[in-house]
Amino acid sequence: MSKDQAYLIWSFLVLALSYSVPYFLLEDCKSLILYAFWLVLTVTHFVVSLVYLKGREL
Repeated sequence: MSKDQAYLIWSFLVLALSYSVPYFLLEDCKSLILYAFWLVLTVTHFVVSLVYLKGREL
């Protein structure tokens, strides 16, 4: 599996998680857990994207 394919799979996984986890697992959440989930997911995806882009030759 190439880096491009792994990053594409990672991106689709992040997209699926960002919709499915709040809808199915955190639907009755009244605290900041939902915000914390999105924050951690977004920061993780941002870091992975930076590492991916740094490894590519432009």
